[in-house]
Amino acid sequence: MATLVKVDKNGSKYYEGLVTCDRCGGDGIYKWGAVINGRPQYIGTCFKCEGRGKVIDKWIERTPEYQAKLDARRAKRQQAQMAEQERIRKEQEAEIARIEAERAKEQARKAISQYVGEEGQRLTMDVVLEHIGSFERSAYRGWGTETVTVYTFDANGNKLVWFTTGMGLDEKEGDSLQIAFTVKGYKEYNGEKQTTITRVKVKEVYPPVATEEEEESSSNDEEVVSESADADAKMSAFQFQWWTVEVREATGKMGWEVKAKTKENAIKAIKKRAKEHDEFVQKHRPDFQTEIYWDTLTLDRDGYQRMRCG
Repeated sequence: MATLVKVDKNGSKYYEGLVTCDRCGGDGIYKWGAVINGRPQYIGTCFKCEGRGKVIDKWIERTPEYQAKLDARRAKRQQAQMAEQERIRKEQEAEIARIEAERAKEQARKAISQYVGEEGQRLTMDVVLEHIGSFERSAYRGWGTETVTVYTFDANGNKLVWFTTGMGLDEKEGDSLQIAFTVKGYKEYNGEKQTTITRVKVKEVYPPVATEEEEESSSNDEEVVSESADADAKMSAFQFQWWTVEVREATGKMGWEVKAKTKENAIKAIKKRAKEHDEFVQKHRPDFQTEIYWDTLTLDRDGYQRMRCG
């Protein structure tokens, strides 16, 4: 027998009453296990209705108008969900197509790269500094770690890679340079032919090529130049020099590079660096001293730097 509990503002009627147990079918007995000779293997009292065959349940009877309204809402939600799923599917397809296009473009670019020169050959080439990275590794001195800087250059489509633990370059990614280097070896990485180089020296740094936006901005700034003339007059440029020298460190023989205004200042900087290096390794090798081959001290290149002088 059902009891009417309430009627809401939409005309829906809420009932509560006894209904047949859907677990045992109303007989109060639950059967499970294999059926042997027409009888189930296990028979027991239904745990849902506790053997009574009836359970208390609740249900709602809605008016046809309100039920149609709910069905319309449900259909609208389903359409919105389907539209969102379609949008996500199209975005995923577009992203997959973009990734595949980039992968194909990258593979085509890698196929262009060829090996450069011969092992041991000294070359000078115009390149673009494409990427600068680094990683840590165990130091060759036997303790601690050291940072390896990886410079990747693009030489007219050919990939040059330089691994160094010494002084790196002041230039940044995207700069166009002329470098001198020695071909160390060849390898293939991710399907791309790469030439490993060493003893890299920057011969010249080319000015960046201005884009149309930069040229337009430069033309708009011409009026501002006259206003800042007094400030620019307080700036002057001084010349500095890059000096290189061969030394024998605790890890072996290598080249050092220092920046100084004069040769005397370069010698002071090299001696200071050697002293700092010896103090660092003194704990493990107290008898070691850095050996500097002063006869290899050479001026590598000149540079200029602007500074405020007043």
